[in-house]
Amino acid sequence: MRRLWITAHAVFAVLLILLTTIGLAEAQSVPQRRVRLERSSTSLLVSTQFPELFDAQTARAKLDNGLKNTVVVRANTWAEGKNQPVAVAGWTCRTFFEVWEDYYEVRIEDHTGLRTARVSSANEAIARCTTLKRFHVSSLSSLSSGRHHVE
Repeated sequence: MRRLWITAHAVFAVLLILLTTIGLAEAQSVPQRRVRLERSSTSLLVSTQFPELFDAQTARAKLDNGLKNTVVVRANTWAEGKNQPVAVAGWTCRTFFEVWEDYYEVRIEDHTGLRTARVSSANEAIARCTTLKRFHVSSLSSLSSGRHHVE
């Protein structure tokens, strides 16, 4: 249980760093948010949303012109005192408006593979690219006893 508690704080730290970087890039403060941590039988998972990543008008204008938008989340889990990560996880969402076909395509890629969806609105496309659902941060087997942190 202690290992999960330490890892949970580490996951929160990585999301805070990620969102602080986003906030600094846009010269905005980072809002507080709920982060759901879940331990499956084999993995540590996180779910959260970060809708402020896209300015609604700017993002919609870019999407409606057919320009691609990409969101990348990366989490490295480090054991205290080690110089190599014990786990690396990534999540990428790409979305664009298919001008000739009149739909938005959303491509999400993570450790499970690539999933593609067609949606009818820019708001739905943006929502899918700013929502992590059960994001695999680390396999429990890669976390030995002791302290860990996630960047």
